Amino acid sequence: MENQRPSLSFVEKGTGPVLVLLHGLFMSHTMFDTVLPSFAERHRVILPDLRGYGGSVGLGPPYSIPQLAKDVVELLDHLEVKPVDLFGYSEGGIVAECIAAVYPDRVRRLVLACTYAYNQGSALEKIEAAVVPWVFRGFGKQKSCRWVLSHFPEIETQRGNKFCETMASMDKESMLAALHEANFFDARPLLPRILVPTLVLAGGKDDAVPMHNAKELASGIEGARLDVLPEGRHTLIWTNPDFVLDATERFLQATES
Repeated sequence: MENQRPSLSFVEKGTGPVLVLLHGLFMSHTMFDTVLPSFAERHRVILPDLRGYGGSVGLGPPYSIPQLAKDVVELLDHLEVKPVDLFGYSEGGIVAECIAAVYPDRVRRLVLACTYAYNQGSALEKIEAAVVPWVFRGFGKQKSCRWVLSHFPEIETQRGNKFCETMASMDKESMLAALHEANFFDARPLLPRILVPTLVLAGGKDDAVPMHNAKELASGIEGARLDVLPEGRHTLIWTNPDFVLDATERFLQATES
């Protein structure tokens, strides 16, 4: 069932305990299509399109992480659901961290997949943050998208085309603003404030968000569990959906009160 309200666009499917899925940079709720049917068998799944993406592309700046978190909380207010189980992937993960820390009564359990607290923790990440905006400015959206996809050869053509469609729906300045916020927001001070059961999922060969980020999250959030797929990359949600599903469901069942 699809719904629209003045702020975030979202999709809702299934019944049961509420599970909110937050997508990554330049994506939309459709990034979860590999896991949605299985999650919906056990949960009432809510999938927002974050500000500036997908069905929410018409919402203008700011694209700051606190604003994205506030948008999600307002959506949950509108739906009259709390607390929820919250799953954040890549940029959606740092939004989820912000929600869990700033709005602690809204989150029951937290799953952070292929994500980070601060994306400038290594020399390579700093170089990427400096280079990628220049690529986007110089190449245009379609060529920039293909350049990004060249770093993920495991992504099938149809999914890559969908990614490019989502990027194409954004204006260039919005893309650059969203990229800047994702790169430079520092959630490390928020980690000690996250007090709910937390699972960190990571791919051992994730070049986009290297393993040091997952370890930082697991050590910075009290009691957090770390589950790593050694051969996994940043595209776990598509290449290894069973790992994501199984690890998440085991965690949720084990922490059920």
